[in-house]
Amino acid sequence: MKDEQPSSALRAPHSALRTEMSPLLEQESEKLARSWMCHDPALLRDYLVAGVEDPRINLQSIFTRHFLLGALGLEPCRPLMEEEYRFASVMNWLIKLAGQAGDSDELGQVLHALRKGGDNAEGIEIPSFVTRTFALLPTAACGLAIPNYIQTFLSGTQIRDGRARPCQPSLDTFGNLWRAALAGEGRGARGEGRPLVPSPLAPRPSTRGNRPFTWIAGQKKVNLPAP
Repeated sequence: MKDEQPSSALRAPHSALRTEMSPLLEQESEKLARSWMCHDPALLRDYLVAGVEDPRINLQSIFTRHFLLGALGLEPCRPLMEEEYRFASVMNWLIKLAGQAGDSDELGQVLHALRKGGDNAEGIEIPSFVTRTFALLPTAACGLAIPNYIQTFLSGTQIRDGRARPCQPSLDTFGNLWRAALAGEGRGARGEGRPLVPSPLAPRPSTRGNRPFTWIAGQKKVNLPAP
């Protein structure tokens, strides 16, 4: 029996497939591509992942990650999730503060005021939620130690030539915590001694036929052949 011939749509060149696109949309797409090509690759690499769009402190990104944990059948730790919401709110204020500060001394003044429990640092008003959070740190959630990321940020951020260089270890705080949690280092919120999430190498068989098993390794989903 002769092999079936591929459909004309599959045999059509890419240019032919593009003819179905609206001319106006095609022109807009070409202009957009040209505008992107004018920029430095390093700029494009960091576009929309810096400042308030940084997925480490962007609440929409955090909500999405927490949703995916549940969708993958994992057992997220509610206290750790809530601490990450607090973290995002505080860090967004700190990022803005650093961007407006004239030098690192201003950040040091804010840190000094926080250590004293104050809400004003030489004219810089400190939001009450930042003051309360600083007083609670360091803390713990689900068996994982949460360091004083506010102190780390204020003491580690540098301002040179009027431009702030945020302290990256402080911004990585919850990325590191979730890696530890997904590796099974954390414990249940009620302290029963069970892992925060299933073992990262625990097989999760599919309920449909002989489809591959799925392993959750860190933050990556790996499909392996079923035995």
